[in-house]
Amino acid sequence: MSLRAKIILACMAAAFAPLYLMTHYAVRFFDRYTRAALETELTHYAFVAGETYKTRSADAPGLLQEDLLKYAGEFQASIAILSEKGRVLFTADERLAPGDDLSPRPEVQKAIGGRYGARTALTDDRKYVFYYIARPIEQSGRTIGIAYL
Repeated sequence: MSLRAKIILACMAAAFAPLYLMTHYAVRFFDRYTRAALETELTHYAFVAGETYKTRSADAPGLLQEDLLKYAGEFQASIAILSEKGRVLFTADERLAPGDDLSPRPEVQKAIGGRYGARTALTDDRKYVFYYIARPIEQSGRTIGIAYL
């Protein structure tokens, strides 16, 4: 290989290596930022669902179900209210039914213990990432339910 070819290859490597590394870094940073932003947004939605549960569950369970369906459309998320033991009480998700036990899920286990829980999962074909969060609903210092998105 001639000296000219070696110099050209060295210049190309010097030019493209930083571009590759910057692109790789930018993609990873964007991925982390969007995941964190989405999780924060879902946490806020869980808070809204929990507060609605506190005000509607005793006096108007039918209105609570309507509110959850409305929120599910607005938030573009499936929403369920679980008992303090992890069983579905109300849901806006057609894949869940009242009475379903979600307590084995790790995020629900954390919420049963009074802490916020979250997890991500990939579909089998690795095309979609699902975010699951469970936020305890507290009243007078005790957990009365779990908002699950």
